[in-house]
Amino acid sequence: MAIAIKISDDLITDARIHSRVNKRSLTAQIEFWAKIGKCSEENPDLTYEQIREILLGLEELNNGQKYEYKFGWSMNIFQSPTFFRYIKKVDFKFKTEIDKQILLISKDPNLGEQKKGDLNEVRIH
Repeated sequence: MAIAIKISDDLITDARIHSRVNKRSLTAQIEFWAKIGKCSEENPDLTYEQIREILLGLEELNNGQKYEYKFGWSMNIFQSPTFFRYIKKVDFKFKTEIDKQILLISKDPNLGEQKKGDLNEVRIH
């Protein structure tokens, strides 16, 4: 349901500039900022970048975009394209540690802290 709200001219100007850069409508830009702000208030321990990457990864997975996560043992674990791109950049030692942590999580999916609100599908370990 759409409703009219008053927003300062300065915020509208900033949103208009960001909406052009991000190829979003003015409304979509303000909604994006509101969603990020809501997630930030609900999960103050996460940075903007972490929230943005989590939301992107969730959207990719919800749209069926996933890759099998391959490591030394046979198991069906999938990753978002965002995580896939990230993993390709890490060094061998860090990748080995990630593999160990994924194994722990696969044994206990409730490991870690469940996030709140729009990020409630996510656990941070």
